[in-house]
Amino acid sequence: MTYALGIDVGTTFTAAAIWRDGRAEVVDLGERARTIPSVLFLRDDGVMLVGEAAERRAITDPSRVAREFKRRFGDDVPVRLADTPVEIPDLVADMIRFVVSKVTERESQAPGHVMLTRPATWSGHRQDLMEQAAGLAGLTDVGLLSEPVAAAGHYAAQDRLTPGDHVGVYDLGGGTFDATVLRKTDGGFEVCGEPGGDDDIGGIDIDEAVLDHIARTVGPPWQRQDLTDPETARAVAQVHAAAVAAKEALSADTEAEIPVIIPGCNRTVRLTRDDLEESVRIMVLRTLDTFRRTCRSAGVEPAELNRVLLVGGSSRIPLVARLVEQEFRVLVTVDTHPKFAVCLGAAIAGGARLSRRAPQTPRVQGAPQTPQTPQLRTMARPAATPSDADVRGSTDTSPDTQATDRGTARSADSAAAALAADLLAPLPVPARPAVTVEVDLAQAGLDEPYDQLLHPPQVRTRDVRLTDRDEPLRIHLGPSDEGYRTQSRRVAAVGGLIALVVIAAILAAVLVATGGSSSSTSAPQSSGPGSTRSTGPAVGSSTVARLTAGLLTADAAPGSAVYGFTDNPRGGRVAVGSGSGGSDRGPAAWSSDGASAWTPAAVTSPAGSGPGVMTGVASIGGRLVAVGWTAPPGAGPSQAVPTAWVSPDGRTWQAVGGDPNGSQGQMS
Repeated sequence: MTYALGIDVGTTFTAAAIWRDGRAEVVDLGERARTIPSVLFLRDDGVMLVGEAAERRAITDPSRVAREFKRRFGDDVPVRLADTPVEIPDLVADMIRFVVSKVTERESQAPGHVMLTRPATWSGHRQDLMEQAAGLAGLTDVGLLSEPVAAAGHYAAQDRLTPGDHVGVYDLGGGTFDATVLRKTDGGFEVCGEPGGDDDIGGIDIDEAVLDHIARTVGPPWQRQDLTDPETARAVAQVHAAAVAAKEALSADTEAEIPVIIPGCNRTVRLTRDDLEESVRIMVLRTLDTFRRTCRSAGVEPAELNRVLLVGGSSRIPLVARLVEQEFRVLVTVDTHPKFAVCLGAAIAGGARLSRRAPQTPRVQGAPQTPQTPQLRTMARPAATPSDADVRGSTDTSPDTQATDRGTARSADSAAAALAADLLAPLPVPARPAVTVEVDLAQAGLDEPYDQLLHPPQVRTRDVRLTDRDEPLRIHLGPSDEGYRTQSRRVAAVGGLIALVVIAAILAAVLVATGGSSSSTSAPQSSGPGSTRSTGPAVGSSTVARLTAGLLTADAAPGSAVYGFTDNPRGGRVAVGSGSGGSDRGPAAWSSDGASAWTPAAVTSPAGSGPGVMTGVASIGGRLVAVGWTAPPGAGPSQAVPTAWVSPDGRTWQAVGGDPNGSQGQMS
């Protein structure tokens, strides 16, 4: 069954929810949280890290990170990631594309409609840029909804509003503050007056206030930190994360402790709720002035509103609800999960869009209905925020309940078999309770589409790989899975031969270190023109020596060359290289008992091969191994195929590998 996807790309965090068959549910985007940081990091291999992985890499390489770019949406100046300029709509498009791909993978199908959100104060220019970002993300069926309208839709899905009711939305998010007055209509909402806001007040500004408190408490050791040092930057980032966690904890607790472990300082800073509220009081009073002006532009006084909805993670600070209620004498409603009100509302609005395309399956009259338990609370005074365990709507899926159901439905034999299977199966991993809301669109008065349908340009999707796992990029080449398997077998064969040669070299070095028998100090000298003496070191027993284009003896065939030289386990020595024959000369080998002249060895090349050369030789395990390359007749080194040869005595050599149709390369 098709579904709608709501995406809220915020200044600090990005959240998403889906709507399907009368139910809206938040999607887990991160490994440790349902939301992910709105952070991107461009690796040096061109891969763009998203979310938590980007946060981790940003600590030690801040020149490649993009954060809080939503605050700059509409700015024509690009963000520089290292030496790469990236337009801000492109960054937003990357966040959208990542969320869509992650949800599509989870649901095994693409969404039927995607609903994006925007602040109510955005101008037409910014809305056009958001439409452009949707096109860059590859979306075609997409709508745009203002954040306060989305939040109001989420509220209306749980607590019925009468057409004509006025609702104020106080949205204190991670980067900005927005104030909007909405009027409920028969099928949705309409904005009254001009929305207001303040782009300089948000959760990140409250975080800075907490860090200022830490700086005042710690004193000079904090000011002396060198943030260009990676270890120091990592330590300060840990303090920043602890400060954010303490701020969030003070929504329910009255005191929190922040560990400060930085170079030259190891202590704990105490932060109370009174300290936090004193630091942010001026900011909150500024938001109240903005909210009052917004109400008057809509033609209503704050006290005339039916209620005020508090939205955004920073609205959880108890001081916010207390001052709004005291200042305006109005009913204040706080969502249980204010971070998700916007994305849930966007998913519900997407459901309204889908419901107009295909009729819903009618409910059977008299069938039991799922109880709708509101996830909102009306406040006369601030209360503690419930934990995830308090979220309603989850079902009992414990193993004991499942076992009972199976036992009553099966025969004795099948029940015994099922019990044995359960004992062998791994225990289920407990999941976090779902954040959901049951939605009857018609009853909530949300059955008419109330989003702005976008028509994004058909442009090429950004050619940037997105991932939330910081792993090396691996690219597989091949027309099919069979191609991958064939390539893997070839690589394994070549790798085994290389390993054999390496082991031989190690054993030879060990023998030299233990005082092997002495040997000649150079290769035989050529008398032919252009010949050279060996430039390698003295050759000892079982030692590999390198010779450069030297003829073995005066009576050797012109054009022969030696590239490898070692002791023969049967006595004497062997040499390998290339024989005579002009441009088509092939691999060649020679052997000597140490007293007589060098004798050419019999070398068997791979079937169908032409030129080639043995570039190295070693003695291991009582036999000789040589490596090099061969090529098809008439070809050269550019078409070389890695090849190896083995010999029991140095007089006859048998080729191993060297498939003319195999991977190209050389071994030496």
